Amino acid sequence: MLVYLASVSANSRPTLIHSLAGALGVLSNTECPVGVDDKLRWITAFAWHRLTHAHIAFLRSELADRCAARTANRCLAAVRGVLKSAWRCGLMSHEEMARASDVPSVKVHSLPAGRHVNRGELAALFAACADGTAAGTRDAAILSLAYGMRRSEVASIEYSDVDLESGRVRVVGKGNKQRDCFIANGGLQALRDWASIRGTHAGPLLHPIRRGGRVIDRTSGMSSQSVYGRIERRRKQAGVQELTPHDLRRSFIGDALDAGVDLIALQRLVGHSSPQTTSRYDRRGERAAQAGASLLHLPYVSR
Repeated sequence: MLVYLASVSANSRPTLIHSLAGALGVLSNTECPVGVDDKLRWITAFAWHRLTHAHIAFLRSELADRCAARTANRCLAAVRGVLKSAWRCGLMSHEEMARASDVPSVKVHSLPAGRHVNRGELAALFAACADGTAAGTRDAAILSLAYGMRRSEVASIEYSDVDLESGRVRVVGKGNKQRDCFIANGGLQALRDWASIRGTHAGPLLHPIRRGGRVIDRTSGMSSQSVYGRIERRRKQAGVQELTPHDLRRSFIGDALDAGVDLIALQRLVGHSSPQTTSRYDRRGERAAQAGASLLHLPYVSR
């Protein structure tokens, strides 16, 4: 199990630990620990290589009843990854691994998660950051990066990863895969403004800031949870309805498709493994359906 966790990026490990703990809770009919460290110790002590097809089939059935399809499939994928690592380590034969893993994923019938953040809401978010403080300038840079990137990617950016002339940003995504993103126009200006406050020293691009405007520690960066917290704070100040950092990312993809950006180019830009994943963020069909419905009129008159 530890071999499997070591094979993924540090940003992905907490999610996998939570997924494996959830799966183990179902398999053992036990309530899992709360903290990440406690969950890690718990799942490490379990003999995953002894799982059989019957165990995984039971797990799939229970997960399908208890949680959303995507959550269930995330747990199943994590367990399959552990079984594959167990085979590679010689703890189970290839036949045993293949037979245990041969359980179909839970079918997803739900509508796409999240929502689109419109231009007016984006303007309100950036206006909330324009408070003349160092934190406001940094938060505007966070929004500029989150509009297209995963929040874990935003938190992991180093100052050396950013070219403030061209707008090129080197990002480490899922599976430790590197890619180049590009920030332009207002987003690039937000990064330049933050860099003028931050300075050119090496280290994380984003820093925690005290209320008085002083950077807490120029060697420490912000966690992905801190990035979430700053976006949530600005959302409340802007009076925008609830959104997540990932809503900003999916809005970037939808806006880029609306603007005519090539699907393959966009897939590489946002770090998806396939264009099919990127296409799931396309809301143009939904908007076309809404526009079509508006052309139909019912003869109702309000009393």
